[in-house]
Amino acid sequence: MTKISFLEIIGHGSAKHIQPPLYKYVTNTMIMENIEKQGQASAEVIFANNTEFNRFGLICAVILIVGCSGGLAVGLGGVQYLGTLIAAVIPTMITLSLLIAVAPMKYIMISGITATIINFLMIAYFLIA
Repeated sequence: MTKISFLEIIGHGSAKHIQPPLYKYVTNTMIMENIEKQGQASAEVIFANNTEFNRFGLICAVILIVGCSGGLAVGLGGVQYLGTLIAAVIPTMITLSLLIAVAPMKYIMISGITATIINFLMIAYFLIA
């Protein structure tokens, strides 16, 4: 009777467990086709259809845009009035909370766009006033 270790069972043991070349070819071909399709896609497709696939890149962009625009809105004058402070902080914190909670990207994008619009409106108001 041959002794089989746990590592051999899960595929990390000996050199006997080598994947067949066909499996590697099919897997590599599928990955390359996905990369080619991704490279040919427009920004609309990337932001609308593949948001979960592009989650980490979009999270960086959302944090940068929402965080900076919220800080700028508060710094330009939102801190002087309680209503404007609440209007800037609540949408920004909801967006950041959804990011931390690993919510679906659909909700994160809606919240981020809403917070950014509110922040830019406040920035424009405080620059004009």
